[in-house]
Amino acid sequence: MGAPQVYGARAFKGLEGSGPVGRLHIDDMPVMGSFDNHSADALVTDSAAAATAFATGVRVKNRTLSLGEGGAPLPTILEQAHAQGRSTGLVTTVSVSNATPAAFGAHTRERSEEFDVAAQLADHQAVDVLMGAGRAFFLPTGTDDGRRTDGRNLREEMRTRGWAAVSTRDALRALPASTRRLLGLFAPVDMAFDIDRTDREPSLAEMTEAALGCLSQNAKGFFLMVEGGKIDRACHANDLGTAVREVLAFDQAVAVALAYQARHPDTLVLVTADHETGGLTFPTHFEPRKLLLQRASVEATLTALPPAALDPTSEPFAKAVRERLGLDLDAALAARLAAAKPTPIGIAFALTAALTERVQAAFSTHEHSALPPLIWAKGPGQALFQGVYDITGVYARMAALLHVNAAVGAPR
Repeated sequence: MGAPQVYGARAFKGLEGSGPVGRLHIDDMPVMGSFDNHSADALVTDSAAAATAFATGVRVKNRTLSLGEGGAPLPTILEQAHAQGRSTGLVTTVSVSNATPAAFGAHTRERSEEFDVAAQLADHQAVDVLMGAGRAFFLPTGTDDGRRTDGRNLREEMRTRGWAAVSTRDALRALPASTRRLLGLFAPVDMAFDIDRTDREPSLAEMTEAALGCLSQNAKGFFLMVEGGKIDRACHANDLGTAVREVLAFDQAVAVALAYQARHPDTLVLVTADHETGGLTFPTHFEPRKLLLQRASVEATLTALPPAALDPTSEPFAKAVRERLGLDLDAALAARLAAAKPTPIGIAFALTAALTERVQAAFSTHEHSALPPLIWAKGPGQALFQGVYDITGVYARMAALLHVNAAVGAPR
């Protein structure tokens, strides 16, 4: 979520009013800063390295999760908060074992080792609330989308240790108010994009509200990391209409956090991103109103079609593209699809390119970019986060406020 994604969400929200852009809840935060985010081995970071810098104050190589150069675990801000007796939580719209949440609660040389990450999160007891997707990595093969081959059912193991475990929005809403340890796994790998979400899955804002309800029962306080992980997914796909709705869904979670902060002014709220994805820009003639023509993500549109209908010349394909994406399969789009690689991802990229051209925006890559992220702050210590600094300084500032070891990333 770089500055362009934030601007795109403002422009989309502006369609509800009379001005060219709308105001986000993020915009109500009084302090803004920025930081350099390159990793130890690349000018363009990945999520594992950037999240490790947030969590530990140490720059590591891309793909590394909170491990030092010699392979020793780096203590994370979440683990340090836990050692102080605080409650802790990780909430995301992707797998809870994915890079960003994993960097706060696990340690591994390779971010793709999600089965190991899930076991670490379940075993070492530093986390009290885990919510998002990732059932596949917690359950054994043959059990409710499980893919573990070691036979372990981490969800049941956690239940025996006092965790409440839920898998639907209704079950989350039905939890008793006294719940303090919560595992919510709402999808096998990723939750749905907000544009596609049904009532079966909670929103990010609802998960944030539930997490705060659990964690705030601890008189010693808490540390909570909430990630709008599907913003990144949408931008990797260059699906702008889906991405701006993901930013707005994330902004609703920010609203929940800010409402909590208003009731509990001793709480600090930080909003930031690890990197920008897509190299998004808005040339002179950007037309955000045309984003309203899109009613589903490109991914969901193609996934809903049977394999035989993935043929761009078929009538079911044309119907789905017309009804869900608002695109007419005219000669220009047919030629673009014909030139694409005859694979689902090739077809998807051809469709997202057409959608981007329709609104006259532009992506420069399907990967991450080096655009410096922004950070917003509200609450005690907010002034520390103003200015321009190094990504490790985010950890150092948090550590100083939590009175834990900040020596590895002194503010600069």
